[in-house]
Amino acid sequence: MERDRLPVGSPMIFIVYNVGDHAVDAGYEPWLRETDNPFFNAIPGIRHYANWKMTAPGIFGWLDFMALDDHDSLESVWFNKDLDAFRTEWVRLWGYGEAPHPMIRYSYWTTCRRSRASLAADEGWLALGHGEAPDDIDVVWTVEGSLSKHFAGAPRAADWLLPKAERNPLGYDWVGFSLNEPAPVANGAVLHTTCTARP
Repeated sequence: MERDRLPVGSPMIFIVYNVGDHAVDAGYEPWLRETDNPFFNAIPGIRHYANWKMTAPGIFGWLDFMALDDHDSLESVWFNKDLDAFRTEWVRLWGYGEAPHPMIRYSYWTTCRRSRASLAADEGWLALGHGEAPDDIDVVWTVEGSLSKHFAGAPRAADWLLPKAERNPLGYDWVGFSLNEPAPVANGAVLHTTCTARP
């Protein structure tokens, strides 16, 4: 089974974030390849987890694609005790950087609606938009809701998962990925990104 090519209808958690100013010089990228990525990909319920770096500065400098085996895996993955401890250690090592933008305070629960390319790529283009995604975007996920970021020791919030209609700090209806640069997206964004670590 080609786990880097996602089935239509499959779920993915889309994560955007920043790290402290010291992180890259302190070895963040090798740590992603050697520690973070293998750890996440070994967690039951995770189909494909990859770390990507944005080429140009913006609201977020990094993103993760965390594709799950199925929709029923969400709660067991999100509250996995090993992941809880790992996230806490991540914050200790790398920090958040400046006070996070509202977009970064949450992760995003999405469903794959188009899958014409594998995520096993060294670089590509992230697209974000409203309404229907243009046809020149290879992989498209619709945003279903947002997830409160969770760390070890914190109680499970009652609103840990809310539908998009109730909370959508991402501000877009869909997330897209293309191997080649797509046309500009009206009232959206097209951003170049490179893969730091993948299975």
